[in-house]
Amino acid sequence: AFHGWKMPREQMKDDPEKSGPQFQDDEEAVTEGELQHAVYYLLKYRPDELYVYSRGSAVWANVQEIAPEVADLIGAVNYMAPAKLRTNWGAADIDLKNKPGKVYAAPQDGKIPLKQAASIAQDIGQTNITLVDVAPRGVDMSDPKGFGRKGHATMRATKFFNSTKEIPVDDVLSSDLPDWGDADAKSDELKDQMVFAKEKG
Repeated sequence: AFHGWKMPREQMKDDPEKSGPQFQDDEEAVTEGELQHAVYYLLKYRPDELYVYSRGSAVWANVQEIAPEVADLIGAVNYMAPAKLRTNWGAADIDLKNKPGKVYAAPQDGKIPLKQAASIAQDIGQTNITLVDVAPRGVDMSDPKGFGRKGHATMRATKFFNSTKEIPVDDVLSSDLPDWGDADAKSDELKDQMVFAKEKG
């Protein structure tokens, strides 16, 4: 697993023993040292299935670009709240390889818009994204930044998923849902996503 920014790798997976490399997180853009660490991990363990969360998706995109022969060793890649399209991570313009796997996104996530997740799914040849209900606790919609941050953090491990459902990528991309780019979602933007998810059943 490739973890997100400023988090311990042990928080990434349901089973800490299967956690991936620990990235340094000194810079926002993925560093050469982090890429070397990622490549070493993939060569040593050769996981059949890789989970990449948030900034970890930008690390994975860079691995594909600098070491495509290593990326080819991985069977499936699952993207969890992928932040690859956020420009500060330095991977927005890198093309992703088509591989088996899923793209998971939560309407309560105030960091990654559903439209960005759907765009990544489209790029890797997926026709659906997996909508996740994570129901952040301890914050409410009167604090959209806190609520959305909690929603994003809860996406780091499948054990926090209350429920999932598949919806077509085209339904998301053709909708009027907001894409707030590199910013955090506003309250009405999060509400729009949550209404959209509810209408999808």
